[in-house]
Amino acid sequence: MSVNASGRLCVWAVGLLAMAAALPALEGQDKAGAAPPTTAQTPSPTSRMEDTLARSSVASRPGPEHQWLAPLIGSWTMEMTWYSPGAPPLRTSGTSENRWILGGRFVLAEATAGEGPAAIEDKTIYGYDRWERKFFSLGLRTVGAGLTQDWGFYDPVGHSFALSGKERDQTTGRLVVHRQLIKVQGLDRYSIDVFVDVPQRRPLKVLQIGFTRR
Repeated sequence: MSVNASGRLCVWAVGLLAMAAALPALEGQDKAGAAPPTTAQTPSPTSRMEDTLARSSVASRPGPEHQWLAPLIGSWTMEMTWYSPGAPPLRTSGTSENRWILGGRFVLAEATAGEGPAAIEDKTIYGYDRWERKFFSLGLRTVGAGLTQDWGFYDPVGHSFALSGKERDQTTGRLVVHRQLIKVQGLDRYSIDVFVDVPQRRPLKVLQIGFTRR
């Protein structure tokens, strides 16, 4: 387990240890009646847990990194182009509603595109992980067999996020590395380019999405 993952577990472990530490005192009350008076009031397990959760909530408040995600917020029209070797590009359009959730900690992008059997629905969460010191995206959609999870960094000069992850090819079952470049092009436009790694070749672009504010 990584150091960062261990740190996350510690937030909850502190609360559990606080409760465990109070068990002997509680058992003593059950056996001998009321506990003897003390000169100082010992915090109850409930108050210790509440204090731990309160401090954890404060520590997870949005920071300056979250402001780099702010340009994604809004109502958007999408123009999507799919690329496949040996075939003409496939184009479709749609819309996306992007909003803050959980007190401004994450961005939820809910998108739909296409019509009929080819219609696509996508829900993606963008955020910044302070433990990992990285940006991430979590994607669930009606195309694909599971969750996609990408991690990466923000380039303040290029106003872009470079994220990457792995998923299994639905046809071959092989693990494929994919990359996405999210570029803010102004107040009313941003784009997403998706690539897949190809052995001994440059990454191959498979999808391009242009977003225009409605």
